[in-house]
Amino acid sequence: MKTLETDVEINPDGSIKLLSPLPAWLTPGRRRLLLVVDEPLSMSAAPPAPETLLDTLRRLRKLGTFSKIDDPVAWQRKIRRDRPL
Repeated sequence: MKTLETDVEINPDGSIKLLSPLPAWLTPGRRRLLLVVDEPLSMSAAPPAPETLLDTLRRLRKLGTFSKIDDPVAWQRKIRRDRPL
């Protein structure tokens, strides 16, 4: 499985137009895609402020999101392990 991150234009008829060239590994033909829909893009939107990530991490810490992880290294190994589907 390979990942392609690109912007698309969704037309009223339901068709999708990629707004970037196809990578060499994506040959023409029928494919099954997993489409993740993010917020609509605004052409005038400014990039997020540098402190945004730091603020997000601080909020996660206050919520105790990761407080049950005793050993972060073991936790990462466990969640990144390949599993049979």
